[in-house]
Amino acid sequence: HTAVMALFTPEMKPLTRELIAVATGFEPRSENFRLCYQFARSNFRYHRYLGPDSLKVSRGVEGLCEKFAVHSQPEQVSFLRSLVSNFLNTSLEKSFPKVSRYCMNQ
Repeated sequence: HTAVMALFTPEMKPLTRELIAVATGFEPRSENFRLCYQFARSNFRYHRYLGPDSLKVSRGVEGLCEKFAVHSQPEQVSFLRSLVSNFLNTSLEKSFPKVSRYCMNQ
């Protein structure tokens, strides 16, 4: 458990608190805030986030493109493919520098 518990670093504490405050609107001293914080901290410490199955994602995107094509919406096909391409070519570390270092530790 020691290696897993190390994933919740001291610098994650204020980020987690900020996330809860922004997402819920709970006051930091409220019981609901405390419960949310405990839940989030536990999930960050012990949960194993699985990576996406790239084959399933590719099939899903191609299925949507096929549906757009069948319904005579070629502009939607192009737009979806460009969004997917942009997403796949985006650097997580450049887009989310504070978050990416925690994702890479797994």
